[in-house]
Amino acid sequence: LLLWATPAVSTEIEGQTWVYLTMRSPGRSTVLLGKYLTSVVWALSSSLAAVALCTIAVGPTIGSELWWVLTKLVVLSCFVHAALYLMIGTVFYRRTMVAAVLYTVLVEYVISFIPALVNKFTINYRLRALLADWMDWDDARSQAEHIFGSEPASTHLQLLAVMVAVLLGIAFYRVERTEYPTQQEG
Repeated sequence: LLLWATPAVSTEIEGQTWVYLTMRSPGRSTVLLGKYLTSVVWALSSSLAAVALCTIAVGPTIGSELWWVLTKLVVLSCFVHAALYLMIGTVFYRRTMVAAVLYTVLVEYVISFIPALVNKFTINYRLRALLADWMDWDDARSQAEHIFGSEPASTHLQLLAVMVAVLLGIAFYRVERTEYPTQQEG
């Protein structure tokens, strides 16, 4: 998703196609929606194949349950992370990959493990909590509540849906209101 969703606007600007794609009034939002759905489909196809291979390697004892849980998490992750990276790509259209990598490392991997309120605002915290809940890891949840959460699964699902809506809303607002450069400045 980092490679597909983040450079949604910058690749069109660099390829000098942004002007042609956005000539009509719904052009900008249509391009953005298409880039979002394309990145989700590409990430889902590779991720679901990886999940299938991993569960085959694990074996039949836990493989089927693990496959079902990981499949649900992969689908959720693709939709939420694509919205996040698309938003980053519309806000930081010049250094999109740098901004996305910095966000991913600092927020999703460092801050999400900090045992404080701030980690609950990360996507990985919500996905880890759903993993622990759906795999019935009650002992792990009680011993490491700051990592796996204690909220019910419905709360995590609702918050992930809100994240998708808010992040896509910001991305669509930004792409409609921003005047992106259309030529290389010398």
